Amino acid sequence: MRTLLPLPPRPFEGLAPTILAPGSPRRPYRPGTVTPLYRGWSWVRPPGPSKSTGLAARAQSTATIAAVHAGLRTEHWFYAESAALIWGCDAVGLDGQVHLVQRHNQQRGAHPDVRRHSVTLTAGEVCIVDGYPVTTLGRTVVDCARLLPPHRAVVIADSALRRGLTVEDLAESLRLAAGRRGICRARDVLSLADGRAESPGESWLRLVAAHGGLPALELQIPVHTHLGLKYVDLGWSESKVAVEFDGRVKYEGGDGGAAFYQEKRRQDALEERGWLVVRVMWEDLHQPDAVVTRLWEALRSQQRRRASR
Repeated sequence: MRTLLPLPPRPFEGLAPTILAPGSPRRPYRPGTVTPLYRGWSWVRPPGPSKSTGLAARAQSTATIAAVHAGLRTEHWFYAESAALIWGCDAVGLDGQVHLVQRHNQQRGAHPDVRRHSVTLTAGEVCIVDGYPVTTLGRTVVDCARLLPPHRAVVIADSALRRGLTVEDLAESLRLAAGRRGICRARDVLSLADGRAESPGESWLRLVAAHGGLPALELQIPVHTHLGLKYVDLGWSESKVAVEFDGRVKYEGGDGGAAFYQEKRRQDALEERGWLVVRVMWEDLHQPDAVVTRLWEALRSQQRRRASR
């Protein structure tokens, strides 16, 4: 009899991948849908192509986490980015590696996708989430900020704040991490964290703007228009520059045309109120200098417009 283990519901966000125990028959599943993961455990990929490569990477990463957890027989805790996924945080740039701390670390038969960390965890820094042993959310965010590239770390930090991590808890976790490798970088990254960011793209975009020397972006700016009260994702209210992050998925699918139409009406309403709208896509974030140039030019354009009145 095959054994099916559902992964934690929060990291999946409805994808609900399933892992198979070692020795389970593969015949009930379509060819090519079962992927070996760890010590005989395998992943049954959801049917149909994913609309997002990011969601596909997340599904495979969380499936690998579940397989590693099922295959380990010694005490362990999921760590850093892996813990962030179990907590349900957003993540970008996933590389498929599983990060954990294992009290009895036996390197014999080590798996290439499993990275073990030699760190000390106190009783107050670990907990259980959906049956998975992890570092606390505050410790997880700080570890990610110490170890990951800044854009990946700020995405995790923003989503953790949206999920209920308080600023006070984050500050305490930073205090407890004093002296650890990368703590100065972590403080710089986490100084930008803001739970009002509604998507990973917005989080990354704020980091690009900050590194480009731009004034601090405001979030969720209210604007009264003839369509009612609208909120600008990011921008500068004094200059009336709106910076909108658009993901491709927003305009794809059966209602893509309706979404495009509604967004056009919204932009027209903002422009009627004197706002200049700058749109940034995922592809743009990989060319940060070009994004910064566009944003500076938008600010200057609005300054010239006001001066000419």
